[in-house]
Amino acid sequence: MNSDDCNLWSLYVRSQDLPGKVVLIIAGNGEWGLSDLMGYSAEVSNHFPVLKLPNYTAEELQMVFHGMMRKWFKGKMEVEGGYDGLYVKILIRRIVSGASEKTFGNIWPVRKAFLEACRRQVERFIQARKTGNYLEDFRMTKEDLLGNKPSLGPEKSPAWKELQQLVGLDDVKESILAVVNQVNQNFIREMRGDDPLHVSPNRVFLGPPGTGKTTVAKLYGRILADFGLLSKGDVVTKTPADLLDRYIGGSENNTQEALREAKGNVLIIDDAHMLDPGTNGSAGSSKNGDFRGGIIDTIVAEVTGAAGEDRCVILCGYSDQMKELYANANPGLARRFPLDTAFVFENFSEDTLGKVLDLKLAKEKLVATDKAREVAMEVLKRASVRPNFGNGGEVDNILSKAISARFRRIAKEKKPQDEDLDQVPLEPQDFDANYDRLSQAVTNTRALFDEFVGFEEIISKFESYQYMVQGMRLRNVDPRPYVPFTYVFKGPPGTGKTSTARKLGQIFYDMGLLAAPDVVDVSASQLVGEYCGQTGPKTRRLLESALGKVLFIDEAYRLNGARGSFAEEAVSELVDAVTKPQFARKLIIVLAGYEEDMDRLLRSNQGIKSRFATEFTFRPLRTEQCIEQLRQVVGKVGITIQATPEMDTTTRTSLFSLLQRLSNDKGWASGRSIETLGERLIGHIFKECAIKGYTGKDLIVSGRELVTILGQASGVPYASIKMRGGQIPMGAKVMTLKDLETSE
Repeated sequence: MNSDDCNLWSLYVRSQDLPGKVVLIIAGNGEWGLSDLMGYSAEVSNHFPVLKLPNYTAEELQMVFHGMMRKWFKGKMEVEGGYDGLYVKILIRRIVSGASEKTFGNIWPVRKAFLEACRRQVERFIQARKTGNYLEDFRMTKEDLLGNKPSLGPEKSPAWKELQQLVGLDDVKESILAVVNQVNQNFIREMRGDDPLHVSPNRVFLGPPGTGKTTVAKLYGRILADFGLLSKGDVVTKTPADLLDRYIGGSENNTQEALREAKGNVLIIDDAHMLDPGTNGSAGSSKNGDFRGGIIDTIVAEVTGAAGEDRCVILCGYSDQMKELYANANPGLARRFPLDTAFVFENFSEDTLGKVLDLKLAKEKLVATDKAREVAMEVLKRASVRPNFGNGGEVDNILSKAISARFRRIAKEKKPQDEDLDQVPLEPQDFDANYDRLSQAVTNTRALFDEFVGFEEIISKFESYQYMVQGMRLRNVDPRPYVPFTYVFKGPPGTGKTSTARKLGQIFYDMGLLAAPDVVDVSASQLVGEYCGQTGPKTRRLLESALGKVLFIDEAYRLNGARGSFAEEAVSELVDAVTKPQFARKLIIVLAGYEEDMDRLLRSNQGIKSRFATEFTFRPLRTEQCIEQLRQVVGKVGITIQATPEMDTTTRTSLFSLLQRLSNDKGWASGRSIETLGERLIGHIFKECAIKGYTGKDLIVSGRELVTILGQASGVPYASIKMRGGQIPMGAKVMTLKDLETSE
């Protein structure tokens, strides 16, 4: 029949053509029989009165079970404890408990339980006869009816044995053991006639990537099946992308279909934090948020965790994002999946990472030298401070890179083609091409500051850190607690604060204390929000982006705001962050600014003064240092300034006096001004070379010529410029500071 033929009114009209000959009875469950699709309405209710049959009671179901036993076994089967005894009552209670009034199958679950009991009995007979025992055929034991007592032995639950073989995860194993212990206790309660305590199999798995959430979820489902909480125990994995739909109602339908597919099984919703209805900032986010909210609403409505639901739903996600999801989603989600019972997966410890590395090497039948393993662990330790560190996945990544590096190394060595390359061990350079960077750290630091003048004190301080780290590593002592990770750089403009901060990334990376040599360069304004509630999240996002790197906050004195201001909130967030496990000693934080202003900032907040206790004061270049810096700037392109001792006394005195006068100028920026002066000097000299066709080898600026250039800026008379190795042709334009300023 087509849909019109199935309409109740149409059926009634047709039945009237055969008066007294047809009795029309339509059977079905309540939802189907009274659905709008069938056209049930008040108009036809008088013609089709409803007779609603109630669900069977527990006593009636017990009678049904007894009837099945009599029918199948001709009344010969005995049951331990009797048909009215404890064990049959426990069986019926399990069938009835938690059953939904709308979906309860009455006789069908009794039949299923009866057949399952028969299957267990047959298996018991088979096992007994293998050992020569022939048991009484017409006796059903309590184990046949209810199954064996739950057990953690590998024979009863292979999945439990697999779980124990996983490295680490001690807290998760304890949490699963607590669930299993509750199942065991419920069995004991049932045996003494008490109602079992409710055990909801649904859980939230919280933790960073690569910590084994999906792997454990699959084992968890199999364990639940082994202990009778699930009928099958297979795993159905979905992501938010699998559940979302473009059309209204589609997401809800996809979710319901996934829940139906998971009947008797485990449904894992991976990356469940992406279902947060309040997180899409793109266009159309409201609609997408509604669709996500629809998925959550469907889960809350359909997943109750009641006994007999025969389904386990696991939400996997990152801890902080999942908490945001709970704050934005249907409040019922917290009742269905309470966070206080979540299985929490922590980042792997160094010891656990080492065990995972060894297991994966053995699994892939790879060989690594002791030094190579040591270097691999150093790579993992550096990477572990990054946000969203991959844990077990990170081990896979470094092994994959090491294998590729080994093949490239072997190709260069031109090994015989028939050689078994798997027998060639992984070497330290396969895991890290610059694995010995710590031994070269001091030399590298000197090289980093090679062009810096007047930085001996700062260089020596960082060298002392590097020597200390080397010594601690030799004694297998973790140097992190003893090396400062927070700094205050104070000094006037142009003294090298920013340049030094940009070197810190490489310095601490060489020491193995950072994941990357990168520097995140921000100003104080980037930490402060425009509206209430913005500052904290902005500051935390910047800190997260700099994990494993250097966070350089320039003009930090601007954070010295009034009490209750957004700037003060940013300072409080910084002070709090450096002590939290998420950030503590996992990034370098540098606050930079003018000395007096930074001192006021440190005095304004006792917390920031104690948290940022290591200060570097950058002084302006002295006169001799200015000349030395200028020599370095112009020396890069082959220009030489006459050595100071070779200048006559008058020239040297004039040069020092002029530089002192320039440094007292309000706009003087020490090293930066010297660099600017040097760049203009370079530009003018090469321009003159082009104009006059000078091709001499040496470009030397005498002391008098240098005084001439600086003198223009100070109002002192100047003379013409000569270059050794070739006289500037007569009539050449005299170079002055004014020329340098206007030539750009």
